[in-house]
Amino acid sequence: MNAEKIIGVDELPSFLRALRVNWDDPHPSAPWLLNDFFDNVWELRTNDGACVRMNWHRMMATGVCLTSNGYESRSASSLLTTSPAKVSGNPYQAELDYRHALNRVKRIVFFYRHPRISRRCGTTHYCQFFQWIMTLTEWVFLHSERFKPQLHLFENIDTTDLDHEFLFKWASGGKTELLDLESRIEKALINVLASIEGDPELAEQIDSSLADLPGLTLPDHRVSEWLMFPPAQTTRLRAWLELKGYFRANGASRGRLAIQPLFRDLINQDVKADHLSPPLLLRLGTLNQADAPQQAGFTSRHSREKPSINIEQVDQGVRDQTPPLRMEFVDMSRLHIRKLSLLSANCDAGLPPSTVWSQVTFAPTLTLDLEPKGSTPTAPPEVALHCLGHAIRFVLSYGDDLVDYAIKVKNRLHAEQVRRAPLGISRHVSYLDKLPTLSLRSDIPTSLAPLRIDRIHSIFRGKSTPIFSNDGGKPIAGTIREHMGLVDALHLLEACMFVIVGTTAARRQIELRKLEDDCLAKIVGTGWYLKFGLGKDILGNAQGQLTRCIPNLAATAVGQIRRLNRAWRSLHQAASKKLLYGVTGNFDACGNTTGMQINQRLDLFCDYIEVPLDENGHRWYLRTHEMRRFWAYSFFYKFGLGELHTIGWFLGHRESEQTWAYIRESFDGRDNEMRQIKAAYASSILGGRHLAHDESGQAVTKIREVVLKHFGCSQLTLIDSGDLQAYLENILEDGILEIEPKFIRDVNGADYEIMWIVRPKDAFND
Repeated sequence: MNAEKIIGVDELPSFLRALRVNWDDPHPSAPWLLNDFFDNVWELRTNDGACVRMNWHRMMATGVCLTSNGYESRSASSLLTTSPAKVSGNPYQAELDYRHALNRVKRIVFFYRHPRISRRCGTTHYCQFFQWIMTLTEWVFLHSERFKPQLHLFENIDTTDLDHEFLFKWASGGKTELLDLESRIEKALINVLASIEGDPELAEQIDSSLADLPGLTLPDHRVSEWLMFPPAQTTRLRAWLELKGYFRANGASRGRLAIQPLFRDLINQDVKADHLSPPLLLRLGTLNQADAPQQAGFTSRHSREKPSINIEQVDQGVRDQTPPLRMEFVDMSRLHIRKLSLLSANCDAGLPPSTVWSQVTFAPTLTLDLEPKGSTPTAPPEVALHCLGHAIRFVLSYGDDLVDYAIKVKNRLHAEQVRRAPLGISRHVSYLDKLPTLSLRSDIPTSLAPLRIDRIHSIFRGKSTPIFSNDGGKPIAGTIREHMGLVDALHLLEACMFVIVGTTAARRQIELRKLEDDCLAKIVGTGWYLKFGLGKDILGNAQGQLTRCIPNLAATAVGQIRRLNRAWRSLHQAASKKLLYGVTGNFDACGNTTGMQINQRLDLFCDYIEVPLDENGHRWYLRTHEMRRFWAYSFFYKFGLGELHTIGWFLGHRESEQTWAYIRESFDGRDNEMRQIKAAYASSILGGRHLAHDESGQAVTKIREVVLKHFGCSQLTLIDSGDLQAYLENILEDGILEIEPKFIRDVNGADYEIMWIVRPKDAFND
């Protein structure tokens, strides 16, 4: 017998070598990583050609940044060298060198995207894992004595640590509870009070500030329940915060506590206000410097143009708030842990054994109140229609003239830039702002006068006039209704296109971002069609190229953006053929429109047209997935159960069962409306306008007999259609009749039938 030949890894074919997770690779690289593995800010290429960043600079609870190299507090590279040179004359300190731990975290994140671990890993999912693993890193460094992460990273973690502490605390109280933020900041503020009492000079400065700034004095009695400290100590803390510069100085946020620098300086924790629990935010809000303390508030998702909420509203909101755990958190964490288990089998350092991950049960977490899956909101019809109407008006009133004018200005400024280039004037010199305003105004077509364009750049350019308040304070975005820059007008036009296509063509955001320049096609006698790449996988890695009909107005809106961006790409000699590659936030630049920028355009549009506030004073800000669901909701409401195939075809779904689940999510909590649709469908079946399936034939016959008996008629045509539908709604609500699709999978594929289910006939006895 011949001896079996042992083949080394390097001798394997390339397609087999690619499957091996080469944990020992000294210098990992990948096509999607645009810079060096050891760089402490990663640049990633997304599927649509854009670039996103992963920033490894994160302060740990030890007070040391994760990118510290023993010389610099934040280094540019994590590459280990045998004899590093002194940096800025600082002596090397081994206890402050975190590169060993950082590189292990980097390898985990890097190889998470390996084909053997994640066969397909989109950029969004990848960034979610990065945030997840960084939270785990912060947690283990918070317990450095226990886990010794600088040497071992996650190796000392066991299943109980993950199940009963890390996951449970994060799920039940977010980062506030997981990182023990409330008690840590409270202890730090106690130390501040002690330092004030122990420093006569500081105490004198505090007294002087209290005399000069009456807004620092005793807080309003309505916030007394939420004070972290007695009123006298709270007053002195306010004065200390004023002296140390922890109050915001500009705009609507003036006098509000700057939470991020305060936490970083006092407890060595990089944390944003959005990561804090509402009760903690309210307690910190009582420290705000304000003449009217009732302005203490906290960030709300739909409060960007909402005036600062008062204490009574915040108080009641916190008391009523029992936020359930999103099931998506559990699903996402399960997925990450399963893949970390695979990674553990391929590495020899930094991770615990694979069994530690595989034995996580989520049992403690699942004892919490779980929010049901499928909680993606549908834009309320009144909001979607309000936005659609204004978008149509903007496109028809301003679109063509605005594009013509923008291209004219762009050509003139480009010629000016070319003329100045031989003189050695830097490209970054902002000659745009130096153009005479009157000259700009004189060129504007009279049709654009209502927009009040008075400059080229956005009115939100620069730090002095942010688009939105970070604290959910009073609007600054409202100023765009008084005047705007040419860039702002173009952003509004782009938002109008998103709204029109979203509400009439139901396209996902990623499908919009991937649209090509030739995405429009017209068929004579039929109309306009949109060509796009399906945003989600159909079969394996294959993503379908689809064509769907769109209204003429949607084609007009797409055509305006196409003409605008073609001109930008031509002047900048850009090779991209993407529809949304062109105008950016900088008039003098050409680039891609990212997902975040799409949301920013939509936010600006909703503020500009003043989407009406709800009963709580909140404004709804549209998103593309909400408009997609609105389309499905509207189509289903109009055409009912018999058209699931059509809805699914238009949305790009593989099976009608997926479409039905999508519809049910949109109708969540709208049982009356679902009954109305089922009753309308039943009425059409009874009237013979649609055919019932054979298996439902007896049920249909029985319901027809019952209806005729109830109305005392011999023919259905004698019954008023409104009365018939109302009666059918009643028996549906009573559970006597149920109408549901039945989904079938066989060798011929997937299909569905609409089944009628009727209770025994004694249920109809009067």
